Amino acid sequence: MIFIFFKSRHYKSITFIKIKPLITCLFFYSIWIFFFQNIVYKPRHIIPLIPFIILFIFLFYQKKSNNLISKTAVFLVLVLNTITCFKLVDDHLSPSAISQSKDWVKNNYSQNWVFCSNGLRNFYYKKQISPNELEFVNVDDKLKLIKEFTLGKNICTDLNLDKTFQRKPIFKKVFYHNPNVNRLWSEVTIRTYQLNNEK
Repeated sequence: MIFIFFKSRHYKSITFIKIKPLITCLFFYSIWIFFFQNIVYKPRHIIPLIPFIILFIFLFYQKKSNNLISKTAVFLVLVLNTITCFKLVDDHLSPSAISQSKDWVKNNYSQNWVFCSNGLRNFYYKKQISPNELEFVNVDDKLKLIKEFTLGKNICTDLNLDKTFQRKPIFKKVFYHNPNVNRLWSEVTIRTYQLNNEK
């Protein structure tokens, strides 16, 4: 991108023939992300387009702008874009919130625990943690959930069940990740409910 910009600055007029392959690639990439990716929950797919959009704006207006101002603006944009990229790369190295919560449950559960969640997340936890190690109950199965609770089982959940059990959790831990990396479940709160704790 930097090469294209500074190379194009030496031409008196911008010819789209010289950057046609780039435009073609960006066009098909745009179709792919808008029609085949969930950009609402994963906006990171749009980020690669931003530098090129800024680049084309600079190329279009470079003839009308002061040379020093143009160079300074490009430098600032590149620096800010680099900082943003490094930040996103660093955030990608960290597990998602639901993955962090899964690791915590897997490392801290006991035989007296029952894990409760909704359908999709319950499926995820069951796939990551063997049902032979931990019992799982869907939040929609309230009869079984209340039964396990009255039998003295500790209910571990990523949902707020204060009204269901008429009490506050004995333990609460929040896991999160940068929502700009992935908006899906960017914050997950694990709670543990126990029968003999104070209401």
